[in-house]
Amino acid sequence: MSARFNTILIPVDFTLNTEVAIAKTLGLLEDSRADIHLLHVRRTSWHARLLQQLNGMSDNSYRDRVSQHMQEIVARINKVRPSVRVITWVDNAQPVEKAIAAKAARLSADLLVIGKHSSGWMLPIGRKVIPARIAAATGVPVLTVKPGSLQNPIRTVVIPVGPKFPKKKLELLDAWRDTPGCTIRLVSCLSHDKDDAYSKDSLLNTFRLLKTSWPGSVEYDVLRGNNHAKALLKYCKKVNADMLIVYPGEETNAGVFPARYISDLLPSDSRTQILAIQPV
Repeated sequence: MSARFNTILIPVDFTLNTEVAIAKTLGLLEDSRADIHLLHVRRTSWHARLLQQLNGMSDNSYRDRVSQHMQEIVARINKVRPSVRVITWVDNAQPVEKAIAAKAARLSADLLVIGKHSSGWMLPIGRKVIPARIAAATGVPVLTVKPGSLQNPIRTVVIPVGPKFPKKKLELLDAWRDTPGCTIRLVSCLSHDKDDAYSKDSLLNTFRLLKTSWPGSVEYDVLRGNNHAKALLKYCKKVNADMLIVYPGEETNAGVFPARYISDLLPSDSRTQILAIQPV
C-alpha cells in the first residue's frame, strides 16, 4: 500500500490538526521507508502579527519556539518509524494555502495530508485552507482527515463515477489493494430532474472492471441530488464509508454563499476521510 506514498507533505500548526494528520500518515506508512515533509506556515496577516506582539513574543523567540516544536514532532515520528526520513520547512512569506500548494508542487509530493478538527468555514478570509483547491492547482492527491477517522482502518471506499472513466481515482485506489476485506462502492450522482446515460454507462463499465480485478467486494448505487457533495456525504454516512475519493469541482463544492466545500461539512467525529485528486 504505502509504496505509492514515498513523499508525503504534512502542514503543521501545532494543534490537534497536526496530531490527526501525523497519526493518519504513520498508519498509512506501515513499515516502509518514506520521506515525510513537515511544513509550518507563519501567518503573514496583520492580525496574526498583532496577536504575536500582544503575547510579548519577538520574531526570534517565535522562530525558536517553532524550531523546538518541529524537532519534538521529528523525534516522535522517528521513535515509531525509525526508517522514515523527516524534513522540516518554515514559510514566512506566503499565505497558508499558497505556501502549502507551492511546497507540494516543488516536492512533487505523492500525498498531502491535512488534519481538520473543525469545519473552519467561519474563519476570517485568508485563514481558510481548501484541500480540493490545492489538489486542483497542484495535481497532488490531498487527504483530509478528522479525529473520528483515526481508529478506523480502510474497509469501505466510496468512488463517484461520472461520464468519463475514473482513471485517476482507480490509480489511487490501488494503494489499498492489499487491505483485507476492503469494499468498493461505486456511485453515480444524478440530479432529481434528469438522467445521464453517459454516467450510468461509465458506472457499469467501471463496476465490471473492478468486479473482475479487485480482490474485495464491489457494489454500485445511483444517488439523486442536485448538490453532489452533500449527496455523497449523506451516502458515506449511510454506509459507514472510511474513505471518499473525489475530483475537485462538482463533487467537492457544497454551496455558493457562503462558499462551502465538502471538507467543511464533515463533523469532527466523522470516520470518512476525503481524498481529492485532479483528474488530469
